[in-house]
Amino acid sequence: MTSDDIERRVLNTLIAQTNEFQGEWTSERTLLTVCAANGRLTEDETLSALVALIDDGLVEEDGEEYWPAEGVERVPHPGEIATEK
Repeated sequence: MTSDDIERRVLNTLIAQTNEFQGEWTSERTLLTVCAANGRLTEDETLSALVALIDDGLVEEDGEEYWPAEGVERVPHPGEIATEK
């Protein structure tokens, strides 16, 4: 799995954990747990991806809590078929 794949998985997981119904920042612990369980990512992979996403301006950080930056949307995985509206 490439670093881009890992970053996509972490970003999509973060977005799923902070949707409009939950509305709270996602803790590092929750993100690590969900990424390990659903994405089969190690702690190091998840934290490295978070650093890259923060550096790219896609994720906001507040201590050990995270939130997708304004306007950031879920990134489809390569197997998804994109359809035009």
